[in-house]
Amino acid sequence: MTTAIPMLPVDIFQTRIKGPPQRGLELMCRVKNPTSSDLAILAAWVTVETLNGLSLGEGWLFHSMHNRVDPAIIRAGDTADGAILIGLPATVLQQIEDRRQGNDIELRISSRVTASIVEQVNDRRILGLPFETSFGLPTNGYLEYRIPQSDWVQNLKTLGWSELEILELPSARLRADPRLGRALGRLEDALECHRRGEWEEAMANCRKAFEAVMLDVSGKDDMRRASEETLRALVGDSPKVDRLNKVISELGKYLHLARHEASEPISVTRADAQLSIHLTAALLDYMANA
Repeated sequence: MTTAIPMLPVDIFQTRIKGPPQRGLELMCRVKNPTSSDLAILAAWVTVETLNGLSLGEGWLFHSMHNRVDPAIIRAGDTADGAILIGLPATVLQQIEDRRQGNDIELRISSRVTASIVEQVNDRRILGLPFETSFGLPTNGYLEYRIPQSDWVQNLKTLGWSELEILELPSARLRADPRLGRALGRLEDALECHRRGEWEEAMANCRKAFEAVMLDVSGKDDMRRASEETLRALVGDSPKVDRLNKVISELGKYLHLARHEASEPISVTRADAQLSIHLTAALLDYMANA
């Protein structure tokens, strides 16, 4: 006897991070067998996308996680653990961050699941005729799952990811020079603000990074008076100092937009914050290497 298999309810109860270097997101879940018979999942083709239309993965992404000493079945009315593994290469992470804009991540998971009722025949269990079903609820035919912004920011740290991945944060060189250590801390604060979508705060922390290095090198807290002295101490007495000083001075004016009260409101965007972090990191790296 064979029975059509209804949609299989799934509860995603935990996320796990894989990598680096091979980055991935594992959605730990429990699959419920709503039938009155034991059930075996034979295969599951899964598609994962965000609600704003970004495709994150498609394929045999679901993996059952039965105890090795037990049959690989889901008892009638019971649940069994499984996992949906989503690869997160750099290009995918960059697109997620481009679209997330500091908000939560909302996932939609659709699937085509091949399953079979496990029938008891005398003293043996045999698989009935396979049927196709899916994970989700009968009302929509798919799963939805939200990763809060706070959790995702922590995930990015665990992944060893900077949304500015074309920039190698020069942390080792900066930490090696005690005069630049506090500046590195403010740069890391700027990255943290960027992850949370706090664009103005990211720019403000970039400015604080320069203020920190000026104060720690020259003992002066006025960027206009301390900049040239600081550069000469770090770079040497070179004709380049005057040009670099002008670059930092103009960047300082740009960064000041984040906390400047103008008669007309100035909109600080993600692009402004990203540019600020790039330029700040590049200049600090130069100071550490000169």
